[in-house]
Amino acid sequence: MSAVSAFTSAILPIIAIAGVGYVIGWRTGISVDQLNTVALNFFLPALVFHGIVTTDLSGKTVLNLGLAVFAYTLVMMGVAYLSGRTLDLPDAALPGVVLASAFPNSGFVGIPLTEFVFGDVGRTTATLFLTIQSVILYTVGVYVVSASSDNTAGVRSAVREVFRLPLVYAVVLAALVRFLGLVPPVDGTFMTTLDSVGSASVPLMLTVVGIQLAEVDLGGLHRIALPTRSNSSSRRFWGRVSRSSSGSRDRTWATSSSSNVRRPPPSLRSPSPSPTATTTGSRSRPPST
Repeated sequence: MSAVSAFTSAILPIIAIAGVGYVIGWRTGISVDQLNTVALNFFLPALVFHGIVTTDLSGKTVLNLGLAVFAYTLVMMGVAYLSGRTLDLPDAALPGVVLASAFPNSGFVGIPLTEFVFGDVGRTTATLFLTIQSVILYTVGVYVVSASSDNTAGVRSAVREVFRLPLVYAVVLAALVRFLGLVPPVDGTFMTTLDSVGSASVPLMLTVVGIQLAEVDLGGLHRIALPTRSNSSSRRFWGRVSRSSSGSRDRTWATSSSSNVRRPPPSLRSPSPSPTATTTGSRSRPPST
């Protein structure tokens, strides 16, 4: 597949549908809260159930996928945490940076993209990824946010929230149906209806993404993505880089010097007071010429 055909068959449909959502959001100012509720509680569970009961993925493959998602999430959280500490980010902002780095938009963007590129297998894999990621988000993710404030009640509430996700029940029910061999006929009324509802979730999710983009403050996004050096965290970071660079230059000069006494070059030495200077009271008088 050439780059042009990949763009026209996979990327262009996503941009087009999201662009329509952007125009709708820009012209009407519609809220996406109700659309999100419908997509997460009705359309997406139908997509998940139909995809799992009809997929060719084996149980071992699904298990490996779950382990891979869990490992990926932990690694990204660790990298984001270390990066935040290196940049001296405020403690209040660090949990948000960690979660934003470890939990991408694998649902409303990832599912349509993988379906356009990889077909039904990609769509099913993406839905499983989203379900596993949601469970991790409502357990480990909420613990990260609540750990600094020792909000144990918040953690328990978040764990209970996992069992309110329709996606989790759709995955469990689909796995149980497959295990018991009770999968309905694919061309029957029930599965055809589920297929229609699930297929409608893809353009709906992309439309929601477009509407949300219409609400983004691009000026504020620019300030976040490209912070100025007047920012306190940026000043500390650039100061650290500057001190590190100057220290490296001094060490390089000292190592390359043939002298056993490692002294800075004359241009970097601070001037010492003249031995002929005399003092009168508390004032220093320069030597006479």
